[in-house]
Amino acid sequence: LSMLFNLLVRTYLIHERNYKTVYPDYRTTLNSDDLKTLSVIEDIRKDEGMWIVNSQGRLGNQMGEYATLFALAKLNKRRAYILPETFDHLAPLFRITLPTIKREVANRISWTNYWLHDWMAPEYANINAKYVQLRGYPCSWTFFHNIRDEIRQEFRMHDHLNEEADRYLQKIKGDRKNTTFIAVHVRRGDYV
Repeated sequence: LSMLFNLLVRTYLIHERNYKTVYPDYRTTLNSDDLKTLSVIEDIRKDEGMWIVNSQGRLGNQMGEYATLFALAKLNKRRAYILPETFDHLAPLFRITLPTIKREVANRISWTNYWLHDWMAPEYANINAKYVQLRGYPCSWTFFHNIRDEIRQEFRMHDHLNEEADRYLQKIKGDRKNTTFIAVHVRRGDYV
């Protein structure tokens, strides 16, 4: 619950202000360790193959798609890459490590589109195609529960966001002792 609350506060802080104005190029806000994880694939070797996932939805869907790609590529011993749209959603918040493939390069590849249900099915452990684009809204924990510690590492917040959220929470807390924060997440996007 604490992790969920921290994520909600941090997400609120990011979306409450226009972070593209505050951080015109968020890559400049990252430290040198973060920059090592952000690579762009200029070209590919035809013999290796690669997997990507569609980039749909807002933050929750993007996180689910990323985690599913990470898990299924690992399970099938394939290399996973993300599209720039996924990077743009997740990198300002998290220390993601999957490399990014340029859209122009991705458009030149003849992908095998593989539709996923929103749960792990046995056949997903044996996907034989080399160039796979995972499709759907695969956001179920059943895809990645067995590597949850690795997924948690992927979704570590950047230090500057943690610090900003801590300052915000401290401001709310003030001089009060034994403060308990309660967060309520109202899903509005699909319904309003």
